[in-house]
Amino acid sequence: MNIRHPVIALVICGSLLAAADRSEASPIAPCAVEDASSGPVPCVWLATEFGNQEGRSFRVYSNHHFKYISHKAARRLLGFDQETSAH
Repeated sequence: MNIRHPVIALVICGSLLAAADRSEASPIAPCAVEDASSGPVPCVWLATEFGNQEGRSFRVYSNHHFKYISHKAARRLLGFDQETSAH
């Protein structure tokens, strides 16, 4: 691939990344159960709020892969931080 205008390519890539970040603005559904075996995907499990309030938080993607995330990131993805900032 021959890129004649690398600055333009960087701007386009940056725009695509910004659009991806904006897609995270709407909350993701909470996982129905801790092992995410049922319920909607994508979903987020916030270990400090769900189940026995212990363990690790995680995110399940639409392809059913998962990734452990911080409790803070899980709260943000679920939209919990938006609720507290409105008061």
